[in-house]
Formats: sequence, structure tokens, C-alpha cells
Amino acid sequence: MLKYISYVSEQSHSISENDIEQLLQKSRTKNSTNGITGILIYFEGVFTQFLEGPEQEIDMLYSKIRVDRRHRNLRELFSGSAVDRFYGDWSMAYKTLDSVKAQEITGYRPFDKSKFFEPLDKTKEHPGVMLLESFVEGLHFF
Repeated sequence: MLKYISYVSEQSHSISENDIEQLLQKSRTKNSTNGITGILIYFEGVFTQFLEGPEQEIDMLYSKIRVDRRHRNLRELFSGSAVDRFYGDWSMAYKTLDSVKAQEITGYRPFDKSKFFEPLDKTKEHPGVMLLESFVEGLHFF
């Protein structure tokens, strides 16, 4: 049985594209070793991530993310268990989006990053979830 978790967070300080690339290289190596796959989307200072893998590995990784000083305002979107992976081919797929590209792929108008941190409302689709779904459904846009 696999565990999955998704969250959004704000960057706590300015991060360059080079910083993100270095983080991705390290993460992809560790994720491959630990059986973790997923997606990371960076949108105007907001990280949206989906992780999946062995329960113990996901719990350890998420506990590190929760105390990582690069994140603030961390909010879990959803979590659960699955028999099969959703994103088994990606040790960590990644995409940087701006407002225009986010609106193109989600059709959401206006795409306001402050909505990422409003109280979760189970009756409405969260913008972070929309980004994750759109990433996969609209890969041809990238």
C-alpha cells in the first residue's frame, strides 16, 4: 500500500531558479532511492506538491518539509492511501508557472494566489488541486 499527500506553501524568502534546480536534483536522487514519485509546481512564490510512495518514507519526508525554513504557511490539501501510483514515471516532475500560463491551463479567472491559503472548503475545488490536475491533463501546453 502506498501513501500520498499534497500540500501548498509559500516560499519564506526569495528563491532563484538555480536554487530550485539544485533542490530538484537532490530531491530526484533521494526520491528515486526511497521510492517516492510526484509533482512540484511553483507559481509566483507558492509551491504546490503531490508526493506518493511507501508510507514511512512519505511520513519522514513530509515531517522534514513541515519544518523546512524555505516554507511558510504550509497547508495540507489531501492525503490517503492507494494501491497504484498516480505519477509513477516521475521522481519529481516540475513546472514553473506565471499567472498567464496558470489561467491558460486551468481556465480559472482570476487566478489569485491568495486563494491558496484561505480556509479549505470541501465544497469547492482548491486552486492547488486545480494546478496539479491541469499539469497532468494539459501536458501539451508545456
